[in-house]
Amino acid sequence: MAKSKNELVQNKLELEKEKNELLQENKQLKQQNCNLYQEKWKLQEEKDLLERRNKELEDKIVEKEKLISELPAIINTVEANKLRCPPGWQRFMSSCYQLSAEANTWMYAKQNCESKGAQLMMLNDETEQWTKYPKATILD
Repeated sequence: MAKSKNELVQNKLELEKEKNELLQENKQLKQQNCNLYQEKWKLQEEKDLLERRNKELEDKIVEKEKLISELPAIINTVEANKLRCPPGWQRFMSSCYQLSAEANTWMYAKQNCESKGAQLMMLNDETEQWTKYPKATILD
C-alpha cells in the first residue's frame, strides 16, 4: 500500500512536531541536570564544612574531657598553694603577712602592698604584733 502524498506530509509534520517537543524536553532535562549538579556541588561544600565543624567540636570535646580529668589535680595544687605563703611572708590563720620595720609613708607602703596583690595592715605596737602574730619576728 502506497501512502498518499498527503499522508506523508502529515507524518512529516507530526514527526517534526514530536522532534521539536523532544528537543524542548531535552533542553529542559539538560537544565535540570545542570541545576542538580550545582545543588550537588553546594551540598558537597556544605557537607565538607559540617565535617570540619564536627571535627573541631570533637577536638574541643577531647580537650574539655582532658581538662576535666586534670581538674582534681589542679584543684589539689590550688588548695595546696592556698596554704602556702610566698617566701618572706608569715602565715597566720588563713592569711599571709609580710612584716616590715621600714619607715615609709602610708601611701608608699599601701602602693607597695597593692603591687604585690596585698592590702596594707598597720600594727600599732610591738605587743599587738606578738599577740596577733606569735610566729612573726619584729624586724629592726
